[in-house]
Amino acid sequence: MAVSKPLPGQQIDRTAPAAQGIQSAWPFNEGGGSRINDVVGSKNATGAATAVTWNGSGAVFNGSTSLVRVNNSFNIQTSSRFTVLLQFSSKSASAQVLIGTWASGIYAGWTVYLGPNLVLAFINQSSTVNFLAYTNTTYDDGKLHTAVISYDGSGTTAGIKFAVDGAQVAATQSTLGGGLVGTFSGPNLDFGYNAGTPAYRLTGTLNLAALWVSTLSPSTAVALSANPWQLWPDDQIVFAPASGTTVTPDPATLTLTGYAPTVTAPAAVTPTPASLTLTGYAPTVTAPASITPTPATLTLTGYPPTVTTSAATNDSEWIITARRRGRR
Repeated sequence: MAVSKPLPGQQIDRTAPAAQGIQSAWPFNEGGGSRINDVVGSKNATGAATAVTWNGSGAVFNGSTSLVRVNNSFNIQTSSRFTVLLQFSSKSASAQVLIGTWASGIYAGWTVYLGPNLVLAFINQSSTVNFLAYTNTTYDDGKLHTAVISYDGSGTTAGIKFAVDGAQVAATQSTLGGGLVGTFSGPNLDFGYNAGTPAYRLTGTLNLAALWVSTLSPSTAVALSANPWQLWPDDQIVFAPASGTTVTPDPATLTLTGYAPTVTAPAAVTPTPASLTLTGYAPTVTAPASITPTPATLTLTGYPPTVTTSAATNDSEWIITARRRGRR
């Protein structure tokens, strides 16, 4: 069971209890273009969008020219059992249509809209009966609301039930009188617009719509109004955000247990201590290029000097001198 809007094109989970009897669903997740896809596919119920823009929630209607139309697909009458689901937001003070088949004053049909006093209203008209039910709560606060409106086909206002945002809500019923002339002949289904009341255009967003050809139980309706995405499976793929998107992880810090980190040394390292002493290793000494001895003069004791005579020696004078010394 999913808890958020499905990816574009993802089909509903047909085995989900709330999906039994569903006819069409439009999650408004196209994000652009003019085609609104029915992800149930049991009928040709693709919508054509006019003047619709997009935001992170869904399709944005401008209140003047916006419209989504599904052609000739929904022949639901007042004797029919059916259920409508809508997720919407609006902050307009004007009455505005959300979804419906009512084409004009002379044709039968049904419509879900925000009434002139901004309550959620459902009107169902045929050639025999014309009746209205509306909530006692307003929904024009600009917030996203999810509503499930079910009708049991009884032809009475008591057969209309509202569940909004996870709770059954009280409603007021009113029979408006005789029916309208005309019959159903494959009427169009319009979002944000109604040909019978063209001024009631939606100013706001549609995030999801779905239609059942059955009356959902009150408990299922309440559960859907709390989480309408339970119609889809929970095995959705999550894609990375677009380039340039800032993402804050949850949790902000991720701790991995049992894994050794990879450490990259910095470009420059200052050792502690700054000096390194090695014990038990003889240093290698390199002599300098020149050495000045200390002392500068060297005396050798116990060794006769070596005397070298000059190349020119006066031998006679040397003899005389020696004799003189001998006489003494």
